[in-house]
Amino acid sequence: MTLSDKPVSLPEAKDIPEPDYLKSDLDTLDMTQWFPVGDTVDKFEHTPVDVSATLDAPAGKHGFMKNDNGRWVFEDGTPVRLVATMRGTPGDKKKSEYLARWLAKYGFNMVRIGHLVTGPEENSAVDWSQPDSGHLNSKVMDNLDYFIAECAKLGIYSRLTMLWYRKMKKGDDPPMYEEAVAAQKENKKTLDSMGITFFDDKIMDINIALEKAIMTHTNPYRDNKAYGEDPAICQTEVTNEDGMFFYTIDGIPPCYKAELDKLWSDWLLKKYGSRDKLQEAWGGDIIESEQPDKGTVRRLLIWNLNNVPKSKIPRARDQLRFYFELNNRYFTKTKEALRAAGVKQPISGTCWFGVGVGFWPEIYSNVPNMDSTDRHHYYGGGPGGWQILPGLTFNDECALKKPECILKLSQERALGLPYAISEWANVLPNQWRLEAAPLMAFYGNCLNGWDAPMHFAVEGDGGFCRFLKWMWPVTEASTLCQYPILSQVIRRGDIKEGKTVFVRNISEEQVFSAQPLKDAAVTFGISGPFEMTAQQGVNARSLAAFYAAAVGKTGVQFGKEEKPDFSMDLTRYLDMQKKEIRSETGELFWNYGTGYVTADTPRTQAAVGFLAGVPVKLSDCEISTSNRIASVLVSSWDGKPLKESKHILIAAVGRTRNTGMAYSRGGQRLIAIGKEPMLLEGVKGAVTLQRAGKCSVSALSPYGYRTVDVTPSAEGGRIVIPMTGENKAAYYEVKFE
Repeated sequence: MTLSDKPVSLPEAKDIPEPDYLKSDLDTLDMTQWFPVGDTVDKFEHTPVDVSATLDAPAGKHGFMKNDNGRWVFEDGTPVRLVATMRGTPGDKKKSEYLARWLAKYGFNMVRIGHLVTGPEENSAVDWSQPDSGHLNSKVMDNLDYFIAECAKLGIYSRLTMLWYRKMKKGDDPPMYEEAVAAQKENKKTLDSMGITFFDDKIMDINIALEKAIMTHTNPYRDNKAYGEDPAICQTEVTNEDGMFFYTIDGIPPCYKAELDKLWSDWLLKKYGSRDKLQEAWGGDIIESEQPDKGTVRRLLIWNLNNVPKSKIPRARDQLRFYFELNNRYFTKTKEALRAAGVKQPISGTCWFGVGVGFWPEIYSNVPNMDSTDRHHYYGGGPGGWQILPGLTFNDECALKKPECILKLSQERALGLPYAISEWANVLPNQWRLEAAPLMAFYGNCLNGWDAPMHFAVEGDGGFCRFLKWMWPVTEASTLCQYPILSQVIRRGDIKEGKTVFVRNISEEQVFSAQPLKDAAVTFGISGPFEMTAQQGVNARSLAAFYAAAVGKTGVQFGKEEKPDFSMDLTRYLDMQKKEIRSETGELFWNYGTGYVTADTPRTQAAVGFLAGVPVKLSDCEISTSNRIASVLVSSWDGKPLKESKHILIAAVGRTRNTGMAYSRGGQRLIAIGKEPMLLEGVKGAVTLQRAGKCSVSALSPYGYRTVDVTPSAEGGRIVIPMTGENKAAYYEVKFE
């Protein structure tokens, strides 16, 4: 801008050059390697990609899951290794059969099914034609019964998520119904029970009764087993994304707000005995209108927990403890009621995190009396809700260059309990999301031993999604085509679980301190993550724990005593200057400067990331590509070490786009969403096997069917397998004589 006392003169708009960051990248993008994925009804003929025969069918044959030293095992001692995603109940039996077969083909052996109960919808497990919301929808339950049974036949376990934004009708007889509904901004015909469930006993009982009805429902396709007595249903949760630490608690109707304020005031009087003693404990942070005996003591809003002023820390401490007790009381009461009804599956509380100083109390509220903990995590993406929208900027952060994007989950794992992540994804329109599945498999499932990361979510009833519209489809080709190999890596245990390298010990005093945690006893040669900005209420130095999760197992231990945090000096594994991390197992390497990861194990070797110009030399193969970003996974398909295997499968994928989908050249703005069909970027490069021998190579489509034969070349005792987008391939099958 220029300040002047002269009239302003601006050039005509046509004379202003369009800034480069707004120009479409289609003008500079080489599309010769891209090809349509296709829209095929799969006949499920035998292909090398189909790993359904490797699933341990039928689901449930090993009994229920149980906690064995903080990990799930089946009752007969068989280890639990889950490759999981999420999908709602299919609309009919044919769709159930196809979807179950499709999931099995690509290696999934667990599906989180939900959300069963929300509001008045045709696909709800509740029959909303009834005067109350306590009756089950027979048609939907029949479809759910059949889907669970079809999955179980193929070795796919089911996890049920029952309540989300749970609505109630007048016939349920919730207290203050008319007054509450009248005060709601939306949903004037039903009562939204979000948040209220955690403190109003009647609302709580209504929800528990519905969960009992679902879990005692018998499945005619599973020998009339009740859901709660069927080991093919492996887990359940009390509620999805709800709680006293969830932002919706600040938007409940005024009549329920007054009820909660009264409970809060009573809690304070019970603790302190009088207003005078409360005033003394809070250092005078209480005004005249706040009278505990009248239920008028104020609570801090959830988002205020991000930055609590020093004067309000005593108030915040009490509120955190109060919220914690309400959260855990509901989880415990629900679990006890379900156990009394015969439910045998592990039960977790909720899955969303608290903000600011509510972060640790919320996690801790899911620990006492519960069977496992659960979290949700999304990164990348941008505005537009669930649907991606053109013309808007978005967050294109990439875990390959910013490890904490995905490793942050390591510091939400409560050691001593199995750990699930029932929703996670790198969100569209992020162009780098092919990174997500292998990073979670390598570092989550394998190195850290996270029990059940569930990739969100399957779009449709089987097949690849036809159009990139929603923000998190697992069924886009660059993601799904990696799962046949990743599922084998996870279920065969190709990548070893690491030793425990970092434990964040947190006392109850710290949990409810309403202040950032004290600095950890970190042993790094240079500062690195110490200087990062605090996020999600996590102290800046504790970000170091996210990097530790790329070295070995990490987690949080809640207790009454402080103990040293680190059990291993990480300096030998983590080089902050070179931006490199090596796992203590020696199998994983992460260069987060350039942005790539390699895995080097006897049966599977891989490179994922920004590999153009990066020579990747592993124990038994070399990988090279000119793609901007790619995932190349090389795996033994007969179970022998790669150097001896007679049958090898290579998955090689680049990015996905709709036809005509355009980004700005800066990469952080979606200019055009495009149209069908969806395109997959083929990988251009080569895989060189460090061995001799005569072999045949076939290029395979994303569905696993042969496209063309590829001619390898032999060079000095090595076999070079060329790859190009012209092959229209997501895989290469290698067979030795």
